[in-house]
Amino acid sequence: MEVRFPIYFKFTTILLGLILLVYVLIEAQNILILLALAGLISLLLLPLVRRLERKIPSTYAILIGLVLIIIVLGLVGIFVYSQLVDLMESLPDITQRLTKLVEQGNPFFEKYLGVKRGQTITYLKEELINLLHQSTAIFSTTLSVTTGIFTAVGLVPVFIFFMLYYRAFFKDFLLLLFKEESHGDVLKTIEKIEMVAQSYLSGLLIVISIISILNVIGLYIVGVEYAIFFGLFAGMLNIIPYIGVFLGSTLPIVYTALKGGSLIQCVGAGAALWVVQLLESNFITPNIVGGKVSLNPFASILALLIGGAIWGPLGMILFVPFTAILKVIFDAIDPLKPYGFILGEPPTDKDEDKEPFYKRVWPFKKK
Repeated sequence: MEVRFPIYFKFTTILLGLILLVYVLIEAQNILILLALAGLISLLLLPLVRRLERKIPSTYAILIGLVLIIIVLGLVGIFVYSQLVDLMESLPDITQRLTKLVEQGNPFFEKYLGVKRGQTITYLKEELINLLHQSTAIFSTTLSVTTGIFTAVGLVPVFIFFMLYYRAFFKDFLLLLFKEESHGDVLKTIEKIEMVAQSYLSGLLIVISIISILNVIGLYIVGVEYAIFFGLFAGMLNIIPYIGVFLGSTLPIVYTALKGGSLIQCVGAGAALWVVQLLESNFITPNIVGGKVSLNPFASILALLIGGAIWGPLGMILFVPFTAILKVIFDAIDPLKPYGFILGEPPTDKDEDKEPFYKRVWPFKKK
């Protein structure tokens, strides 16, 4: 006899499950973030490892892939660190520039706001000095935290190695969780997850590389200082959907203005980055990534915000591809197909002649 539970019981169970999941994600984030990074990088390295395994043993193939990615990430990290040190050294010049701007605006403050000249300069100078000291303290703290992060990240290569080395063992474990007649569907779902993750990650890396090169060229032509750093920084921020584009475009404009750059340079920097983003959204990303990660913009923004609230900046980066993987899993399981549907793109005009989605998945449909 089939037991039917009231709908409020189901909703309450789902709500409690989500609360428990969020609690675990927050409390265990130190290890889960490392596992998530290792999982995505493993999926990214998997095609290379498979090709190498045709000629050399699996252990050496995995080690070669790890060495390559460590070299690339190490070179990028060293460059970004050196550029950050140079930027921190330019903070006193920015402080002097801000002080001059305040002095030039004193007549406005005195006439319209009733603030005396001496009070304005004294107050803002104190705030700027405090800001400089706080920035130095934050930078020192960041260095110490970064050291701890690198110590923890040292575990990521270990996780990647074992994830790749025991991938067949993990696949057998997943098959044991299901009945034998479902093994074909399970294998298809695993292959689809691999394809989605690899397509998203490889496509994203290509897009970031192209955008970074175009950003550097544009900023260099305009004459922006640290054009290479700001170009790469804006390109890497493109990982974060929607918000990253705004932050990456704003920073070089503000820095150029505070360093005494001309209005033409500021406008030119904004125009150059805007043109690159226009090319990225209309030509680069559609042709390289396309619809391989078919999340709608609303689902992407929610994944971005939830990831940021749970895991911080790294969560903003990781939750988008994991939401895409979650959609693949939902699409493969009949009771969860509505959730996969709401995460994806709405049907287009070309789909109007097809049977509506709710009729295709409705559980009481007549056979």
